[in-house]
Amino acid sequence: MNRTFTLILILTMILAMNTDQHIAFAMGESNVHHSKVKFITIGGYNRFFINEADELWGWNDISGITYGALGLGHTEPVLKPVKILDDVAYVVGDMTTTMMIRKDGTLWMNSNKPI
Repeated sequence: MNRTFTLILILTMILAMNTDQHIAFAMGESNVHHSKVKFITIGGYNRFFINEADELWGWNDISGITYGALGLGHTEPVLKPVKILDDVAYVVGDMTTTMMIRKDGTLWMNSNKPI
């Protein structure tokens, strides 16, 4: 098992434990406002979680292969979770595309491919 996969697996298990301290650990900060995790998913090189405040947070790995799936307007690696979108009910993604359903039922999509 390579180091990146092991770290991803550990962070996924930590986030799945659903406590404030674990999110702070994953974010690498102890002074951030955070809520408990209610959903987590991995899509290719990207990781996402939705917290109890219905905020979508995401990050990716250091491979440099990010494809813009976080929807931040760039393809640079994002090594710590950043807030992506509010009022999110569900998220799913693959290597190059992320789809989110917001609480109002609208579908949002980030991708490096034309829609």
